[in-house]
Amino acid sequence: MKQRILSRHGHLSNAAAADLVAEVATETLSHVVLGHLSRDCNSPDLASSAVSSRLEAKGHRRVAIQCAPSEEDAPILRVVCARMERTRLTSEL
Repeated sequence: MKQRILSRHGHLSNAAAADLVAEVATETLSHVVLGHLSRDCNSPDLASSAVSSRLEAKGHRRVAIQCAPSEEDAPILRVVCARMERTRLTSEL
């Protein structure tokens, strides 16, 4: 993805980003945060809709999609890996 962004082709389209998210999504996916949206050619609604539609087509219907704000700091998100959380809880018993 970094190569694509740095290349002469520029950023990913909403469709390409949606395809990528749907390709790597697993049954445990619960949240997606979209960032670095073009201010001139895109909007949070367009990007979210593209990803949501693609995920739903693949059977992922309970995924929360957020767009990080372009012109301000995004809120801090706490990310927990369920597999690691289970491992830590088991080792504490």
